[in-house]
Amino acid sequence: MRDLSRYADIYSDDFFEGVMVSVRRNMILDLIRRRRPQSILEVGCGLLPLFIDCPDVKNHLVIDPCEKFYLNALKLAEARSGVHVVCGKFEDLPNASWSEGFDLVVISSLIHELPNADELISKAKSLCHAKSILHVNVPNSESFHIKLAGAMGLISKSDELSERAIKYQRSRTFNLNQLKVTLEVAGFEVLESGDYFIKPFTHAQMAATMQAGIINEAVINGLANLSSQLSGWGAEIYVNCAPK
Repeated sequence: MRDLSRYADIYSDDFFEGVMVSVRRNMILDLIRRRRPQSILEVGCGLLPLFIDCPDVKNHLVIDPCEKFYLNALKLAEARSGVHVVCGKFEDLPNASWSEGFDLVVISSLIHELPNADELISKAKSLCHAKSILHVNVPNSESFHIKLAGAMGLISKSDELSERAIKYQRSRTFNLNQLKVTLEVAGFEVLESGDYFIKPFTHAQMAATMQAGIINEAVINGLANLSSQLSGWGAEIYVNCAPK
């Protein structure tokens, strides 16, 4: 069983994860601008729920099992109409309360941490309507920094769980094909997929170089743009899909 309190504390103290949260959110916000959903379900929100930057969305539901993240989202939602914040497991969310489904369901940086990912994806499908979009993103087991670790002889295979992955209580890894197959088997049609942000080193090494002033914001922006030239080697992967 996952220790959610410990997870929340580790997550909050992870310097470079904050950078990746920003990169991840910008990609999802771009999807929201393109698709213009009027209802959004956000499964797991961390410390920066999407509704902060989505003032025009009429119905936004956030659910997170971590009390720390739930209380933070609840406070941020105080002055917002149409935003609902629930503390609990997504699998336990009653469908009857949201019978119309959601235009967009976002599962960001989560399914690789769960032993029951298939159950969570099935639950997401039950809260989709015919024109819904499901967005899923996870770390990429074929990231540049993992390939570098392999070339250095530090790991023997790309799907090996790293020390950081174990600390975050992760269950498995994904490459892009594995993620697409997982969603297709669950009854979704892949609409868009890809990878983003070239991360040369581990989170800890990236944090150290940033804190030492070696890597600045301009370099971070460059690494984000570089993923278009090094397709498949991005730090994370995503799939936007629709129910079949």
